Amino acid sequence: MPSGMGPFFFPRLPDGVYWGAIFPDMIIEQGSSGHLSVTAYPGRAFPGNILSGGAYTTFQKVKHPLDASRESTCSRIYRNHQPPFPYPLHRSPMFLNCVNISFSYPLSDTPVFKEMSCRIPTRGFHALFGPSGVGKTTLIHLITGRLNGYSGEILRPPELTILYSHNLERLPGWSTVGDHLGEIANPSQRSLIPELVSVFGLSPCMDKRFSALSLGQKNRVNLARYLLQDFQILIMDESLANVDEGTRDRIILKIKELFPSRGFIYISHNLSEVVRFCDRILVLRKPGRSPQLLTAGGMDFREAEEEDRAGLTNAMLEIMHAS
Repeated sequence: MPSGMGPFFFPRLPDGVYWGAIFPDMIIEQGSSGHLSVTAYPGRAFPGNILSGGAYTTFQKVKHPLDASRESTCSRIYRNHQPPFPYPLHRSPMFLNCVNISFSYPLSDTPVFKEMSCRIPTRGFHALFGPSGVGKTTLIHLITGRLNGYSGEILRPPELTILYSHNLERLPGWSTVGDHLGEIANPSQRSLIPELVSVFGLSPCMDKRFSALSLGQKNRVNLARYLLQDFQILIMDESLANVDEGTRDRIILKIKELFPSRGFIYISHNLSEVVRFCDRILVLRKPGRSPQLLTAGGMDFREAEEEDRAGLTNAMLEIMHAS
């Protein structure tokens, strides 16, 4: 190994190609930029700059079960693990992978995406964030198969069921909310109905038809009916729009509590909310910026934890500068 290099040395790779190492308690992976991210299990993902163009540096931000400082966390990782055997993580079943995606709408001379790559864990509460018009919903439509005509690869485990919930979705008008939730719920999920109804504040709505509900009530009912179905990943595209902040917070915390082994992709323009509750945040950037997408770490806040206000502020500033 060249002198001065860290113990995990990866050569620079072609765009869109990812390599890494899988250990019993963590994954260390590198993208084409030379940056690494480390995902600890059980634990949380956090971005790092262990290697940048082959040069040793330290982490930008540390969120790790070892609860150590930046320097000692680095040394613990190096001391406790042997140099890894490279593994092609872009085909790992633990991630939904978009590799070198290019897409333009018909009759448009401006591409929405140009050789854009990203990797989304199939477990945990994550976010897709960026200004209006950068392609968030377009990317989701490509992932879910609602749009085609792209080049590149979208790699997902064959058994991965993805559901898509979005703001102002049309709901059936021929039954009451209570009847609909009971009919659509997967048998294994029916026991969750009373708890979701309580946390979502839907008790006054159960005997009403959808047409009689407010916009916020419709969005809450719509999200609840998706949570009662069978899924591995649920995309929440402005699903809690027109819902007050306190209720949104309670709903997100309850979702994270009830579905720890499922994956969620949360789309919202509320930066504070995204940073507080999400783990990995995919930041789609304004046109002309390169790379088109960056990954940042959120606070992944849970109800039993005390909020780190300074960490929240720093993470928000990082994402604001990135976008």
